Amino acid sequence: MTIDQALLYSQCPMRYYMSTYLGISNNTVTFSGQLDSIISTCIYSYAFREIDINALAVAMRRFDKLSEKIVLPTEVRGSPKKKQLYDEKISTSREKLRYALGIIHDLAPEDIIGSPYQYELNIDGTIVEGIIDIIMIVGGVHHVVTLDMHHTYPSEDYLNRGIKCTIACNVFKKLLPEPREYKLIHFNIYNNYYAEVQRNDSQLTSIDYELRSIVGNINRSIGDGQWYRAKSLLCNSCYANSPCEDLYRRLSNYG
Repeated sequence: MTIDQALLYSQCPMRYYMSTYLGISNNTVTFSGQLDSIISTCIYSYAFREIDINALAVAMRRFDKLSEKIVLPTEVRGSPKKKQLYDEKISTSREKLRYALGIIHDLAPEDIIGSPYQYELNIDGTIVEGIIDIIMIVGGVHHVVTLDMHHTYPSEDYLNRGIKCTIACNVFKKLLPEPREYKLIHFNIYNNYYAEVQRNDSQLTSIDYELRSIVGNINRSIGDGQWYRAKSLLCNSCYANSPCEDLYRRLSNYG
């Protein structure tokens, strides 16, 4: 199990089921998901090689190569205008990526601890894997960086969209417990926003409880074979809305 899977379950158990068991996920079936995944990959690559003089060129070439493999929606077929629209989105993302890499370069990190930094948590006997996007030392201070590909992100919200920052802070303090100065960073790629956010001890304690609750619910769903939809208005724009309707009907009939 991974942290991303746990957070996906917290949004909608049916999306967890479809992603884990059927391979239907945002990163594979939507244009924006594929593009966000490519940007993350390129940033990881650049940060890992940042001291290399060719790091920027390598990262940008990787973006160009991976973006050529993006599977476009079927609506693009036979529509040059729509194809041009998606090409423009790719070009815009490329420039945003270049600017983001420039921010990392200007910080001149002395060391990169992880890009990404991989970890494991034992949550009530269940091993949960996760990543912190970047941990780097800048001016003697550890920067614990969470990448954000969304256009809106309430940085001070320690749950909801801010939950990944909170988890990153919690993991950093647990796995690297020695007293050390650090900054928890929210890095919004599309808004060119690299800024420190705060999390207090009560929020970190709360996130422990949230994760235990989510993992416990996942294990119960797996054991019972019961998966339900968190039905809301978000279903209308969900990438899995169509197969979800059919799958949920079939599972309901089977039950």
